[in-house]
Amino acid sequence: MLRLNTSIPPTPRRSPRFSPLGVVGGDLAGFPNGRRIEDDVVTIELRAIAGLTYPLIDPKYKVDPVAKILTDGLTGRA
Repeated sequence: MLRLNTSIPPTPRRSPRFSPLGVVGGDLAGFPNGRRIEDDVVTIELRAIAGLTYPLIDPKYKVDPVAKILTDGLTGRA
């Protein structure tokens, strides 16, 4: 089940805040809040598993730099 937080307004595609990496790309309207066709869900999940989202819980946590460049290798998006 996908959940959508309707208190977060959608980010227009042409906005500088728009990111196909959703929350890990700084776009709170993207995955996992909602699912857009442009969202690169596999890369988002890989980066989250690698620890990129852990600083949201523990700000002292140091993320491995590889987590920020990890991708599924299928798209040219970063």
